[in-house]
Amino acid sequence: MQAEVLIVSEPNRIAIQNRKDWIKDNECKAAIKVIGNNIAIKRQGSGSGYCFIETVDFTIYSCYFSGNDEIDQLDEALFEIGRMVQGNNEKAIIAGDFNAKSTEWGMTHTDARGEMVTEWMAANGLITVNQGNSPTFQSQGYGSILDLTIVTEGIRMKIGQWRVVETETLSDHNYITFEVKNSDPTVVRQRECRGWQVKKLDRNKLHNAIGLLGGDGPSARDFSEELAKLCDISMPKKRTFRNKQPAYWWNSEIAELRGDCINKRRKYTRTRYTKNMGGIQRKQDSAQRQNQEGKERVLDAVP
Repeated sequence: MQAEVLIVSEPNRIAIQNRKDWIKDNECKAAIKVIGNNIAIKRQGSGSGYCFIETVDFTIYSCYFSGNDEIDQLDEALFEIGRMVQGNNEKAIIAGDFNAKSTEWGMTHTDARGEMVTEWMAANGLITVNQGNSPTFQSQGYGSILDLTIVTEGIRMKIGQWRVVETETLSDHNYITFEVKNSDPTVVRQRECRGWQVKKLDRNKLHNAIGLLGGDGPSARDFSEELAKLCDISMPKKRTFRNKQPAYWWNSEIAELRGDCINKRRKYTRTRYTKNMGGIQRKQDSAQRQNQEGKERVLDAVP
């Protein structure tokens, strides 16, 4: 099967820099080429370490973030991509070399960059579709999973046949292929959980459960899980028929508070990796305290 879209990290700059049939960032670190005749490009653009095209059905991002760059550069690029995905309510495919390790996608440990990527994914409702533990990068007998395929919830069920291709690439990285299905999967109408019965909230159980939470400030992913657990403990679930995943306990006030909490979490995360040691402990303490206060305000907003 011939590919219809190529998503390339660290392409041959000399070969593509003057080619108009390649979409690329200013430094030619990431590129996209559309081969299929039936794919129309509505919009295209780029940022630091990434470029994108918008088609009729979804938006494709190609990324390359060097492991030699400061982690702040990764943080800023991820923030920009997340803002576009959320702001445009996109169905998005974000693929490339993130140079980040995490147990979320098959590595044996999580490094600082991996932690940042997983927290960014959790904050923006993104999911990796990497499967198995086949290395995407191999060099001198060492293998690692650095190349990720990340998607939004709205397109996850359309991604299929994801695999690492074991063939000669003349590179340290292996090819990755996957398909995007044209039709929506059949939805089975079933009786499932759609949040909680707020009118039956047991406030004593809620406050007792909050007292058991850790004080170090969870990651965005852990925070969502903890909030769901608090709701499970303090009120019964309600059930209804549905065809899609609802945002069960969500409302505009919690959304605003969560956004503020995520911003404080980002500030705290960035202070942990700065190389400027002057006043670093004070910065960390202040950022961590603000992060914790943000979490408590979100919890207080739960009816």
